[in-house]
Amino acid sequence: PIQAIIGAILGGIMGAMMGGVPQTEEGLLQFQLVIQVGVVIVVWLYYALQESGGHGATFGKRALGIAVTDLNGDGITFWRATARHFSKIISAAICGIGYLFPFFTQRKQALHDIIAGCMIIK
Repeated sequence: PIQAIIGAILGGIMGAMMGGVPQTEEGLLQFQLVIQVGVVIVVWLYYALQESGGHGATFGKRALGIAVTDLNGDGITFWRATARHFSKIISAAICGIGYLFPFFTQRKQALHDIIAGCMIIK
C-alpha cells in the first residue's frame, strides 16, 4: 500500500514531466517503461532503506515485531538489503520454492536471506 501510493505520486510527476499520456503507440510504450522503471526504483528503495535503517524493518515487519539482521544479529547495510531485495526474484522464480526454505533451514532463512547473508529475528 505505501509503495503503491508513492508509485502513483511518482507516476503522476513523471507523466507531467513527459507532457501527459502520449497519443502514439510508441510514445505510450515509452511512457509505460518509464513508469515501470520508476516503480522498480521506488519499491527497491523502500525495502533497502527501511531494512538497512535504524529499525531494520519495513513498517509491516515492525507491526509484526520482526526485523532483518545479518547472521550475527547486527543491522544490515544498504547494499546487503539491496542484495536481499533483488534476490527475492530468485526465490519467486523457482515457483516460489525459495520462500519455503524457512520450513527446512536451521535459521529459518528464505533463499533470498541465504543469498544475502541475512535472517529475520523477533
